[in-house]
Amino acid sequence: MLKALLTSLALGAALLQTGCAGSSTPAQAQSVAVAPDATALRQQLTDLKASTGVRGLLASVRVGETEVLSLALGDSMTDIPADVKDHVRIGGISETMLGTIVMRLVEQNRISLADPVSKYTPGVFRSSEVTLDMLIHNTSGYPDYVLDPDFIKRITDHPFDRVSHAEIIDASTHNNRLNWEPGTQQHYSHTDFTVLGDVLEKATSSSMEELYKQLIFQPANLKDSGYSHNAALPDPVLHAFDDSRGPYEDVTFYNPTWTGDSGPIWSTLDEVARWAHIWGQGQLLTPESYRIQTGKPAIASRSDLYIGMGFVYQNGWLSQNPAFNGYAGGMAYDPTTDVTIVIFTTRGTDPRSESQAYQILKQIVSTLTPSRPLLL
Repeated sequence: MLKALLTSLALGAALLQTGCAGSSTPAQAQSVAVAPDATALRQQLTDLKASTGVRGLLASVRVGETEVLSLALGDSMTDIPADVKDHVRIGGISETMLGTIVMRLVEQNRISLADPVSKYTPGVFRSSEVTLDMLIHNTSGYPDYVLDPDFIKRITDHPFDRVSHAEIIDASTHNNRLNWEPGTQQHYSHTDFTVLGDVLEKATSSSMEELYKQLIFQPANLKDSGYSHNAALPDPVLHAFDDSRGPYEDVTFYNPTWTGDSGPIWSTLDEVARWAHIWGQGQLLTPESYRIQTGKPAIASRSDLYIGMGFVYQNGWLSQNPAFNGYAGGMAYDPTTDVTIVIFTTRGTDPRSESQAYQILKQIVSTLTPSRPLLL
């Protein structure tokens, strides 16, 4: 669990940026893509499964709403093959939904990106200086609680315990310090999304589960996705494995609540792929809200690589790379070619298999848009 988590954090660490002025929508990169071929992709994915040593692999490639390929390779458990209908914990892909929830609430005039956190949760450290925009763009300065040694020890020693939002925020702020002054730097922090979740509940008098249902699942027709309050997952399940506590063991039902609102959603390969297309096209938002959601924030110094609202923009691709509790994922949508790629993997006994979904995603992106590879 810990090693996978730190691997995931490496992506965010690469995006520590200080700013330049301006904001823009994602650049429409002009490059010729390779038309996806199902037979060639199947062979490439089969080869990548073998070379990475992952136990199970789920993958889907689509152009628009047309499925080019969806497949399941390997095992869920011993003698139980992985299946494309398996449920998985989608981790940070949840943040793309959270960014959409934020912008839908802005459209409804229920919140403003300029609102200080203190308007809703005044007890949070330096909340009068941190805005909702800073939270969703990871510029607040709140330390990432998953780097707190005591917190890591707790969830490693007691992986089945429930962790509250208050405990998560305390793990970040108990030292009464920020990593930087609010709004002056950008760096991925799980803390921001959990603080934001608490703010949205106070602002709307609705639970985050209700907000996901009303603003994401129902309008996107996602009937096989849900919000985690505990370790339960509906059948069938792609089982996950890890050795963070020593032995290689099934960690599927480790309690996921320690992720707070940075990764609370479970879903299926099909629904994540459908969501990626809906989200990537801004179908649930007005054009202006979509521009704000996906545009380069003022603090970002590069136009080809930046953190947006719950995702990373890379060379024209809108991407996410979750990894926790034995699961790893990669999701990318390209507005230029209308291509969606979704990958989920679980760890095998081979050390090479740690958090390989994103590496597999990178290979597929390079195949389909060779002039625009993922940059991280």
